[in-house]
Amino acid sequence: MVALVDGELTLKYLAKDKQGYYLRPANAAYAPLRAHGALEISGVMVGLVRRL
Repeated sequence: MVALVDGELTLKYLAKDKQGYYLRPANAAYAPLRAHGALEISGVMVGLVRRL
């Protein structure tokens, strides 16, 4: 999903745990992201087309 978190756009998975909702990256090298202010879902990504 595409989300606006504290004024910055990001592309992550939406996940939920005991503390509430957070954004989980597809790359395990990055940490999960929790919004400290506003979290606004802007859209959902359904596919990706690449030209090689």
